[in-house]
Amino acid sequence: MNKILYIILSLLLFSLTMISCAKKSSDDDTTTTDENTTTTTLASKVISELSANLSSSSSSRQARVSSRSTSKTLSNSLTSSQITSVVDAATVAVTASSLDSSEDLIQIMPKIIEGSQGKLATVGLSNSSETIKVINVIGNSLVKSISGRSANLPSASAESESTATETVLSKITSTSVANLDEAGLSPTDIGNASSELVETVVGSLGSGGLSSTELGGAIDKITAGAVGSLDQITGFSVSSLGDAIDNITSGATAALGDITVSGYSADDLSTMVEKVTSGATSALGNISMTGYSSDNLSSMVEKVTSGATSALGKIEMTGYDSSKLTSMVEKVTSGATSALGKIEMTGYSSDNLALMVEKVTSGATGALGKISMTGYSSDILSTMVAEVTFGATAALGNIEMTGYDAADLSGMLTKISAGATGALGKIEMDDYDYNDLAVMVSKITSGATEALSKIEMDGYSSDNITSLTSTITTSTTNSLGNIKMEGFDKDNIPSDIKDGITTGSNAGILMQPPMITGTTVTTPPDVNTPSYTFKSTKAGTISYRGNCRSYDTNATIGYNTITFSTLSDGTYSNCKLYVTSSTGVKGNVLLVTPFTVDTSSNNSSSSDNSSGGGGSSYSCSFKNTKAFIVGNAVTEKCIFYDCPKSKIV
Repeated sequence: MNKILYIILSLLLFSLTMISCAKKSSDDDTTTTDENTTTTTLASKVISELSANLSSSSSSRQARVSSRSTSKTLSNSLTSSQITSVVDAATVAVTASSLDSSEDLIQIMPKIIEGSQGKLATVGLSNSSETIKVINVIGNSLVKSISGRSANLPSASAESESTATETVLSKITSTSVANLDEAGLSPTDIGNASSELVETVVGSLGSGGLSSTELGGAIDKITAGAVGSLDQITGFSVSSLGDAIDNITSGATAALGDITVSGYSADDLSTMVEKVTSGATSALGNISMTGYSSDNLSSMVEKVTSGATSALGKIEMTGYDSSKLTSMVEKVTSGATSALGKIEMTGYSSDNLALMVEKVTSGATGALGKISMTGYSSDILSTMVAEVTFGATAALGNIEMTGYDAADLSGMLTKISAGATGALGKIEMDDYDYNDLAVMVSKITSGATEALSKIEMDGYSSDNITSLTSTITTSTTNSLGNIKMEGFDKDNIPSDIKDGITTGSNAGILMQPPMITGTTVTTPPDVNTPSYTFKSTKAGTISYRGNCRSYDTNATIGYNTITFSTLSDGTYSNCKLYVTSSTGVKGNVLLVTPFTVDTSSNNSSSSDNSSGGGGSSYSCSFKNTKAFIVGNAVTEKCIFYDCPKSKIV
């Protein structure tokens, strides 16, 4: 009996000892409190999710960046022991930064990347391709870990002019790019690796719980973060910088079709690609490395638009086809042009803008031949190049920069057309040769000319259009000699090419919507048919919106005075009008300045000595012309003031 009791007590003691040891040796997911209770930390949860994602995509198993069946595939060749080493390194990095108990993902996630990605150099991966695959899984895992954790994205940690979500996505991207060398990758691998990473992060945004309204800002910050961190890669030189930037915008653009978010469709793609080039362009001034200066900026922005344009054919998404390409390439140049004022760098000023915008259009134009997509051929090239110059021109008013004003527009337009024209010889595409140049240059001028009506900035008005149109045609003509193309002789330029420049310009003028500007409404006392004067750049048909109407429906070039139909007393603040040209192009909608109609004092009357018929007579006040309309009654009407009175005769 004593022996049995002894055995039972021994077993009980052993069990208690094992339980105690288990509590002391807490795993990565828990910490022990003073009350001997265990609590799972935010960092350990995210690291645990990373471990699970690495495991689910290892060996022969695969995952995708989003739920789209065509989205990018994720896989890796890590063994279970290698995965353990990677996640352990992430834990060590978090602990070393004293973030074990942090509830801030913006602080935690960069450390997880530094630890896990830095371990890849020593875990025994066979080649750089396998390393890049693991980096992709890490990036995807961290983006997914954002979902449902908005409480762990404090606004206090957000970067200036960014939301907390945009900040953490920027941090994920920039930290990963900055540590590509720590993962064991060589400088020659950086371009491909950065492209793959950005493509993964952008494509994973839907898995990160973002809404459709958050996508644009996120994409802007992701590309900016990637470009701005290239200088932190050891051994990476300026000579490789351009190609890396090209790869980053290419990767981000290709991933736009992978995003799965409610309310996001192919109709949103042009807005998103604008954010790709805007973000990348704005970050060019953040790069600081030996041999890189403001002199390199123009060649870098050329790579921004080149990369994005060339990847337009890589987007796979329901509703996206070659018919969308024109609007996409317009936004490629628009995004980059608009962001030129956001670049901050020693030696860079408004004096550099003209050269920069030349490279914006040059990069996009030269890359048109790199688009590979069903339904896209050389037949569409001319339409595409028109959108290149249209997008850049229309965005000129969006540039905000000290020293830049409307007086610079002529120089900017000179370079926009010059950049596109000079790059025509860089296009390599089946069935495209020098015989197509006439129609190509006509589209360069038509696109830029048409977009002149889209520019909005202080000091610029419709009065500038004629001179700027001349600037566009002159620049395009002068740039013909920069085209290097088999069969084209710059010293013997065919007349049809020169004529095409003028033809395009005239076509652009026809496509310009009427630009109208207005004055204040004239409202004399006791008038309920006030007049309004506006100026139009084109003749056409006037249309009215709001509570005001008029029988005046024809506009001429220059100043037009209209008279509103009879209005009741009150204040009018929603009256609008626009002009549609003879070619069917609708102009800008002009909001008429608010005005008030008050006829309360219009009750004066006096005797009229005219005889006839008997009864009283009525005299219009303010000495206005009277008209007598004879019918069943005689109507005496003040023509200007529209105040009819009638009497039976």
